[in-house]
This record gives sequence, structure tokens and C-alpha cells, in this order.
Amino acid sequence: MNQNPNERNDNMSPCSCGGCCPLFCPCVCRCPGPPGEAATIEVGTVTTGEPGTPAEVVNVGTSQNAVLDFTIPAGEAATIEVGTVTTGEPGTPAEVVNVGTAQNAVLDFTIPAGEPGKEASPQFLSAYSTPAQTANSGDALIFDRNALANGSAVTHQNNASDIVIQQTGYYQVSFHGTVSPARCTSFPLPVLLYLEQNQSALPGAAAQHNFQSLNDNEIYTFSRIIRIDSVPTSLKVVVQGGPAFYDTISITVLRLGDL
Repeated sequence: MNQNPNERNDNMSPCSCGGCCPLFCPCVCRCPGPPGEAATIEVGTVTTGEPGTPAEVVNVGTSQNAVLDFTIPAGEAATIEVGTVTTGEPGTPAEVVNVGTAQNAVLDFTIPAGEPGKEASPQFLSAYSTPAQTANSGDALIFDRNALANGSAVTHQNNASDIVIQQTGYYQVSFHGTVSPARCTSFPLPVLLYLEQNQSALPGAAAQHNFQSLNDNEIYTFSRIIRIDSVPTSLKVVVQGGPAFYDTISITVLRLGDL
């Protein structure tokens, strides 16, 4: 029986049509074609373009072996400017607002004013003695009470000789008093009063008089600015010479400021 040449014979060899996939072969060709050539892709140049221009990719090779040149535009440079600067009310928060764009910022500042400063209150102590007192050479004068005091930098206990400095700084010490000779003494009678700091005499803080008679009397005053480097520091007015009477004595210690 003759087979129709247009009919497929499943028993036919894959290449029974005479060659591998001939033109107009009525059979199903099961033979592989010739191997194709592998394609390639390479990166060529990468160029930075002007800001705002479009990005571009150009194949300067072939469709089989591509070589791609890239042009990538640069970003636009951002800018920052200071706009207005406003003083806000004391105690309000500081504020920065961009009234421009994200690319070109314009910053408006609101800065609160500081709270009004308060004048520092001076620290001082004034002490005095109401009754007259007798003192011999080497004694310290007693201040039996305080007149006025402010702050904690200077302290004094009633009926004590020591004025105590509790805070470092610069201080002004002023002393005033009336001195007269005690009875049963010989003349001339030299009497010196001086300021002592931690048992050391302070030069320049002293007063002296040489009494000639029992009816002689003298007003003693001295004032000196001192430096206090460590605390507590004790101040006292010490007698050298005598015996003598000390009346209407007073001392004032005023803190002037920090070191």
C-alpha cells in the first residue's frame, strides 16, 4: 500500500526525510538547528550631564554585542538662605520655619528673649558692742550683737569676737571705735588695734594712738579690701598695748564679688 506523502509516519526515522529539516519536509523535524552565537552587553562610558537634562542610554555597539553609553544628569545644588530673625517673648520656644522649598530653603528664625536679670542682693554683716569693755594686750574685742545681716556669706554669733567668712571672694572690712586709757596705768600708753585673719595680722588694716593722759581718748578707724581664698575664714580685731577702754565699737564686712 502506497503511503500518502503528506501523511505523517510515526515509525519514520526523525531524519528519514533526507537531511535534517529540509525545506518543505512533510515530516516533523526532530533534528537540532545549528548553535546560535551568544549575545554580549558591556557598559561603555558613563557621563555626567547638565542638571535638568534627560538621562540617556545609547548602544554604540551592535545588536549582538551591545556597548551601552550612559549619560546621567547631575542633581541641582541645594541652597539655604536666612530669612527673617524675630525676637520672641521670654519663655516661648525657639522656632525655625522653612518658607522656601526643599531644594532652595529660606529659614525664618524666632529666638525668644532672655528673662530679665535680677540685680544681685549684696551680702554683708554689721556687728557692734553696746557696753564699753576693757581689753589688755593680746585680747580680741567682743561684738555683743549684730546690727544688720544679709545672705550667708558672713556670719557672727552674739557676744563673740570672731566674724566668720563662709564664701570665697573679695570683701571690704571696716572698723570704727572710741578708745581711752584705763585707770591705774602709766603714760605714755601706746595702743594698736589691727585686723587678724586666721590668726595672722593683715597689713594696712590697723589704727594706733599714743595716749598721754587719763583724759585722752581717740577714735580708731580702718578699712581694707581683703581676698578670701578658702573658707571658713575667721576675722577679729586684736588689741596690742593697754589696758584701755573700748566704746561704741562696730565692724562691717561686705562681700564685693567673686574671685
